[in-house]
Amino acid sequence: KASEYAASVWFSINTRTKDHPGLLSPKEQAFTGQVGFLVKRNQSLTYKQAKWALDIYDKAVDEGWEEN
Repeated sequence: KASEYAASVWFSINTRTKDHPGLLSPKEQAFTGQVGFLVKRNQSLTYKQAKWALDIYDKAVDEGWEEN
């Protein structure tokens, strides 16, 4: 399911966390950019990557991020 979100979603989360430090850890922030590039290139995520990506997505939504 994580790869079903458009790359722009992951890049948006990444940008928001750069503009609002503290929403995600630096490691989580970097990972959202990585997921965005993987999705953009139609590369599959491992189960572990997908699970972590969805956890970060949920955390970003809980912190107030909204998809534009």
